[in-house]
Amino acid sequence: MPDSRQDAAAGRGPELDLVGWLRLLWRRALLILGVVVLGTAGAAIAIAYLPRQYVAEALLLIEPRPALGGRDGAVNAGLDRDSATIDSQVQVLRSRSLARRVIVRLGLDADPELRGGKGEAVVPPAGEDEVEPALVEAFLGRLDVVRRGKTRVIAVAYRSADPNKAARVANAVAELYVADQLSSKFELSRRAASWLASRLKELEDQVAQAERELLAFRTRAREREQGFLARARNELAGLERAHVLARSERLALEARLERIKRNGAQGLRGVLVGEASPLLASLESLRAELVRREAELLGRYGERHPAVQNLRREKAELDRQIRAERAALLVRVEAEVEQARVREQALARELERLKRAAQLALEAEVREQELARRVEVARGLYEAFLRRLQDAAGREEIELADVRVISEAQPPTAPEFPDPLVWLSFSGAGSFLLALFAAYLLEQSGRGFRSAEALARFLGGVETVVLPRLRRRQLAGRDPADYAIERPRSRYSEGLRELLALALRKPRAEEGGVVWLVASALPAEGKSSLALALGRLAAAEGFRAAVLDLDLRRAELQSRLGLQGGPGIAELLEGRARLEEVMRQDPRTPLVLLPAAPALAQPTRLLTRQAFADLLKELRRRFDFIVMDSPPLAAVADARLLAAHADGLVMLVQWAATGRTVLRRALARLGGERRRLEAAVLTMAETPELAYYGYGEASRARRRLAAYYGD
Repeated sequence: MPDSRQDAAAGRGPELDLVGWLRLLWRRALLILGVVVLGTAGAAIAIAYLPRQYVAEALLLIEPRPALGGRDGAVNAGLDRDSATIDSQVQVLRSRSLARRVIVRLGLDADPELRGGKGEAVVPPAGEDEVEPALVEAFLGRLDVVRRGKTRVIAVAYRSADPNKAARVANAVAELYVADQLSSKFELSRRAASWLASRLKELEDQVAQAERELLAFRTRAREREQGFLARARNELAGLERAHVLARSERLALEARLERIKRNGAQGLRGVLVGEASPLLASLESLRAELVRREAELLGRYGERHPAVQNLRREKAELDRQIRAERAALLVRVEAEVEQARVREQALARELERLKRAAQLALEAEVREQELARRVEVARGLYEAFLRRLQDAAGREEIELADVRVISEAQPPTAPEFPDPLVWLSFSGAGSFLLALFAAYLLEQSGRGFRSAEALARFLGGVETVVLPRLRRRQLAGRDPADYAIERPRSRYSEGLRELLALALRKPRAEEGGVVWLVASALPAEGKSSLALALGRLAAAEGFRAAVLDLDLRRAELQSRLGLQGGPGIAELLEGRARLEEVMRQDPRTPLVLLPAAPALAQPTRLLTRQAFADLLKELRRRFDFIVMDSPPLAAVADARLLAAHADGLVMLVQWAATGRTVLRRALARLGGERRRLEAAVLTMAETPELAYYGYGEASRARRRLAAYYGD
């Protein structure tokens, strides 16, 4: 096994899933029940002896409303409806000034609760300013003012040992707060009336000034002709229409002139009908007739005929007349274009003049309307302030507070502290959690391993086998190695077979048989019994098996098999005996035992000789399975030397006895040979308790398996 795997798992304790927690609760049920009962009983005793505290509560509703009597709005709208305003009123209720007033009003200056239980006589304060600060702080410590959620309801609660006093103080705080709020509104109303009066005087002066400005402007404007703007608007409309027509006419004449010029430049004989005069049209028609006749004569007589010549002279004269008429037409059209342009410019100048006059008139009219509106606004503002001043004059008689008491505090019938239900609930829950934590600590810090899963996690995931504890009634005076032979269908024997299967499935070395070392951290963990029983079981199954008793300090396997004394492994390694002289035959199975010599003081030197390696080589050749029984790891260093020659290492751990620290130190003594760790055995396990720790079977399954195993 790699070192990193064991190191990663060595520091982890048992991991508990949901099923593990349920088993933990079942295992530690008495502990948990006892802690819960003690915790609940302690809470009940505390409830019986603790002084009672009663809490009385009054409810206030913040109800903002406009001032009564206003015709167009409130002079003082009171409190706002936003959340910040409500929270601010909570702080007002907890103010020191209000607390001093309540203390003076109710005579709480000599209250033993506020003075820490001292009942000496004190001189009553003459005023609120003389109340001791410590008394105010003690009062506020018993006063609780909170807003109910997002509503506009504020709860005022007071805590006292006397339920009647708690209700009286809570009601006094609420009443004084309402009275202060109403008094504050009265003061605001008086200030508003004074401010309105001064403001009204200013507005009166503004109205008079605005009226004077309007009158002066109208006097200056009388010089203008009445109705000039209306007439100017009509004239503007007519001039704009005439200007548009003149512009259209000019554009049309310019287009006609352009076409005439373009046709003349191109030498065209005809012109557009709309552009020609009657004379030019007649000349064009006559010329067309001459062209037709010329074509007929040419076809009939030829170029030199007198008739053709005469006709051509007439045509030339006619062309001259047409050109002259065209020139005259061009002059007439140019004159018309110039006249249209002059007429358009005259209309444009008149239109611009009239627009400027109308603009001046319009500005004067707008200025007059502006001054009139200013007068109306000033007069309206003056009248509004006048109405508000009239409302404020009678406001104090009909003023209502923005706060009202919706529930007066009543003397409580049950104490708020200590609350039996809360105390018992919390004590029970806390005791249960404490008991659960204690049970978990016991599981974590408990000595030894109680499940195969916990041992496998600690060792980094190696294969783990559980061997049950053999009771005295089961052994009946027999050796555990004899029990495995006599009860081959028992749980114990099946566990050995599982371990044997793990050993024999490993590929064999070239020399032949598999060599396994059985080790444990401490003595008396069943190591020798397991080594002997495992060898016997392998021999009974048909394998050539041998067991080496290498606990050279405390050899016992020979006597447990009832064999006679003789030379042992020590004599063999020292060369004083042959292998055949050392090997002993088990009287009940084909197992071969190589016993240890009598107790040696310094046996380690024998295990480092080449003779030991040669011995194992010879045994591999003769046997299929060789088991080496070693001394405890925590006691001596022999096991580390033996592990270097083994194909696999089996670590025995006694159920609920071998501690984690001891096992960790024992494995550390193996050094680099830890990689040979192939399996672990949880010995002497209590089978009924294994189900509690996630291993083993439930009671029903155990009964069914017991019939199968035969034990």
